[in-house]
Amino acid sequence: MRHFLIRAFRYTMISFIIFLLFLFTLIELLKYKIDPFYNKLTSPTDNGLILGDSRALQGIDPDYLGFSAENFAFTIGHSPYDRSYIKLIKKKLNTPQKKHRTHIICVSPWSLLTNNKDTSDLNPYFSENLSLPFLNPNLEYLVKYVDFNFAKLNQLIASKQISKQNGYLMVKMEIPELRREYPRRVKEKIENYTEKYPIEKLTLESSRVHNLKDIINFLQLTGEVFITRLPVSPEMLILENVRFPNFNQLMNRLSKIESVDYINLTDMKIRTTDGNHIYSLDVPLVSRQLDFRINKSRTISK
Repeated sequence: MRHFLIRAFRYTMISFIIFLLFLFTLIELLKYKIDPFYNKLTSPTDNGLILGDSRALQGIDPDYLGFSAENFAFTIGHSPYDRSYIKLIKKKLNTPQKKHRTHIICVSPWSLLTNNKDTSDLNPYFSENLSLPFLNPNLEYLVKYVDFNFAKLNQLIASKQISKQNGYLMVKMEIPELRREYPRRVKEKIENYTEKYPIEKLTLESSRVHNLKDIINFLQLTGEVFITRLPVSPEMLILENVRFPNFNQLMNRLSKIESVDYINLTDMKIRTTDGNHIYSLDVPLVSRQLDFRINKSRTISK
């Protein structure tokens, strides 16, 4: 009986150690390869926030900014400017009374479209459904959102996307692949945006513009706020200018009302992977240029 108990104890300990190693390995893979959002939802921050959709997620690397910030952007499906995103932002910011932060709110016309009839304007994705997002390990996130399909995991592990600790998602693509795939990818992206999003006139009274105001007002309690429009391909910019010809005027009006600066980077000539997302090798250039214009704006306002 004694020997049986000893063997059982050994097997239990070995199984427990194997489980811990598996969990540790899974969490490390989640951080950098499998899920681009996991890092963002494990701890609050004392740094400034970079907000927006996937254009911001893949377009601004905080390592190239002259101030401390965390990329807290997701995708247009996960983080449009709805009420759920506001809730998540408030949970993310630690000790919000501090006033030394610099926040960047990335806007595109698409992220401000209501595009649904839900009057509560709550996101069906994790920003509304996660009750206690900032835990590490975040078991709730593992259970609710990680697909343990091993074929999919192998595909993601082998992919060229890396989620950095600062929240930026780097999607690597070799230049020959970019040249070969770009015409098809930009055509599909333009068609998708044209068909998916109905024509909607954006005004200061639009519901998600109101949400944007609320986010600005909250972040102003904690530091400086800059509204930013990131550069895109000529094809995407033409589409946006046709569908939303007054978007820049709207953002300029909003910035004056809220006493924040609007930094429009669409004059930059950069490469994109699909018309919408900035090519990873150009992200440092865009991030540094954004930092330069923020400093220039500060100098002018003094």
